[in-house]
Amino acid sequence: MPALTTLIDGIIDAIGGGANAATLRSKLLSLKEQTEAFEAAHAYLLNENTALEKKYADLQSQVSQPKHPVSEAKGTDKCPYCNKVSGVLQDIKPDPIWGGIGTKIYDYKCSNCGKTYDKQVES
Repeated sequence: MPALTTLIDGIIDAIGGGANAATLRSKLLSLKEQTEAFEAAHAYLLNENTALEKKYADLQSQVSQPKHPVSEAKGTDKCPYCNKVSGVLQDIKPDPIWGGIGTKIYDYKCSNCGKTYDKQVES
């Protein structure tokens, strides 16, 4: 399958060289077939892109809506404010001073008293 630009260049050359109607017709039919093939491929890719965008949006909504909100989550850490084992891990970040050299900051939210706190943990 020659590229569209090659077909167009061939038509331009044929016209410039005084080609007969049969030659031009043949080249134009070939160009038409190529154009139809590209249009079909374009339509397929548009449909596929729409499906992927929908799937991405669905996945984004699943990620943004946790299955168990903090109020329902079970605590795994002892809260320093109410002393209950009701601290729910919210996030893990690198230490602001040491970066990724082994120390991390664990952010918690207490499902009992609602306060937030963090702990520095060696990795």
